[in-house]
Amino acid sequence: FILLEWVGQIPDFPFGTIRQEVAERYANELPKMTEQQIVKWKDRFRFQTVDTPPSPQNPALLDLLESGRMGNILYETTKGQRMIVVDPIGLSFEQNRWYFYGQTNRGYRQFRVDRIKDVTLHELPATELTFSDLEQDMTRVPMTTVKLEVSPLGERLLEGILPIQSERTWLVPETELPYLGRQLMRLGPEVRVLEPLELREQLIRQAEEMIAVQRSDKALGQD
Repeated sequence: FILLEWVGQIPDFPFGTIRQEVAERYANELPKMTEQQIVKWKDRFRFQTVDTPPSPQNPALLDLLESGRMGNILYETTKGQRMIVVDPIGLSFEQNRWYFYGQTNRGYRQFRVDRIKDVTLHELPATELTFSDLEQDMTRVPMTTVKLEVSPLGERLLEGILPIQSERTWLVPETELPYLGRQLMRLGPEVRVLEPLELREQLIRQAEEMIAVQRSDKALGQD
């Protein structure tokens, strides 16, 4: 009963109405003695207030998961809004935020729900993927450990790139390193790659290429 009460504090919970009905029915079915114990203990438990950004697209994403079809999501990226076709997997509540997982033409992706602006159905049928499928596929993909040193500002900027981890350590598919490097490059001095060496060298090469381009443009301007 106490856990059901805690779930009720999570903003934009997609099963909010059902949760309330279950909590009330559960409470009504309890023996009188147990009900008295709950009343006694309810004020002796406290959960930290959930600081979760609004995720109003949760109901639409739930409808997408039930539709059996792929979806089009309008997503707010660092470069503006993009329409992304996704084969849906599911919703996940992590680190006080709602995330939506799906497979795209770039592989498996995690999307912050508060950055999803619109959800529409695609004409193609979904593959009916689950989190178990995601985990099984990840075991077959070569992975590498990415360890970062992140500033407070970098931590906020990193949210759209990697899920929040207190240890600042992630397991990432090796094939994703080039894409991740381009994303981290945008954070500039707010993030420092500690591992792997390959990713750190990739960022150094990108920085050198950017400097070379800027110097070339400056030289052309002087001419």
